[in-house]
Amino acid sequence: MKANEALAKIRVMLGMESPVVTETVELAELTLADGTVVRVEGEPAEGKALFVVTEDGEIPAPEGIHETQDGLLITVNAEGVITAIEEAVQAEEQEMSDESEVLVAEPEETEYSDELISEITNMVKPLLEKLEKIEANFQALDQDFNKFRNEPAADRITNNLTMSTEVIKNHGERQDKRYEALLNIRKTK
Repeated sequence: MKANEALAKIRVMLGMESPVVTETVELAELTLADGTVVRVEGEPAEGKALFVVTEDGEIPAPEGIHETQDGLLITVNAEGVITAIEEAVQAEEQEMSDESEVLVAEPEETEYSDELISEITNMVKPLLEKLEKIEANFQALDQDFNKFRNEPAADRITNNLTMSTEVIKNHGERQDKRYEALLNIRKTK
């Protein structure tokens, strides 16, 4: 799957776009020498993508040379695109003539286009805005909690039997003051 196809699927999954109706394309199915099933759109040809069929779906074929049970050697690049198709007999003859020459393929570096980067940015931007709102709400909640935590607590409730005489005296004085305040309120009415 190409990056644009992956982005389109992600956007559909996130509900940012509606699903795109796709055309049905006939796929040629080939079996490799090791029994792996591969597919290619139409007939196998250079420039077409080769996919390995797995239980989870199709994935791009790995880079390298893949031999089919029919005796074809299919060369695939890092993106899973067919770069060459030849018969196994021709390849063996070429290997014998080039025996002393060994080619080492260097892995290609994946390049991301500006379009891909802007698409990713556009998808992530709403999530970042939501995250900033959540952070602001969290900070406000944290401030409210700290303000509540720093307020003085009410008088401690204790058992009268274990109260010290000073605490009982202070408690009694407060009770008397409250009682007097209530009496004064009644008298003024």
